[in-house]
Amino acid sequence: MPETTAAPQLAWSRVFTATSAQVQEARRFLAAILDAAPAAADATLCLSELVTNAVVHSHSRKPGGHFTVRAGIRGDLLRVEVHDQGGPWTWPVCRRDGQHGRGLLIVAQLAREWGRAGDSTTGWAVWFDMDVRHPRAPATATAAFTRRTAMTEPGPAAPAQYDAQLMRAIAAELTACGLTTHLTDSRAGLDLTATLSPSGKREAELIIDEDGYAELRYWNPPGTPPAEVTATALRALNAVTRAPQGGEPDPFPGYPIT
Repeated sequence: MPETTAAPQLAWSRVFTATSAQVQEARRFLAAILDAAPAAADATLCLSELVTNAVVHSHSRKPGGHFTVRAGIRGDLLRVEVHDQGGPWTWPVCRRDGQHGRGLLIVAQLAREWGRAGDSTTGWAVWFDMDVRHPRAPATATAAFTRRTAMTEPGPAAPAQYDAQLMRAIAAELTACGLTTHLTDSRAGLDLTATLSPSGKREAELIIDEDGYAELRYWNPPGTPPAEVTATALRALNAVTRAPQGGEPDPFPGYPIT
């Protein structure tokens, strides 16, 4: 009886500069590998979502940052990985427009499996598996994502609150206050990231999107007592939710950043 051996794996890898323009280049890289295979459109869409996440949300977005795309095919099984340069991992929340925050849901709908490995220091590797010749029906995959994180179903689509001109105005204000800003226009919409690193060690970061949602992230140094972590979090929450009091002095006159 003749022996059977596993099909050899074919593998490709390429490093990209972490800019929004390279999202399309990464798609072309994978499309050329798949060469019009039945799953090519789904695979390049999933890759686009993972690459956009790396460019917008990971430390790869910093000056000189990069990300790596790796693809491997064994038989009919495709695996694609996107490696970034780390940073906090934040599960997405679906917003009312049904676009932002749904990238991983799209991946879960189209891929056979997906997951992540790594950490915030050495970098994250987010991957998906897909049958090259028989793409997965999207309707069968929604539960694969909801098992990992609860999602809020979006309501009717709503117009963006900020267009590109207004987002650039916000970026200019934040830049004038000493933050490093980066405005990304991806297929999901506009996202503005503003980072403050006065010491090079303590980092605070704002992410603002075109729908008016804002996310604040900041770093607690090693050894920070839990009580101080809690107090800092409550101060930040109070600052953005408490209504200004009449006659209260402006704590940031002229927007100075120290």
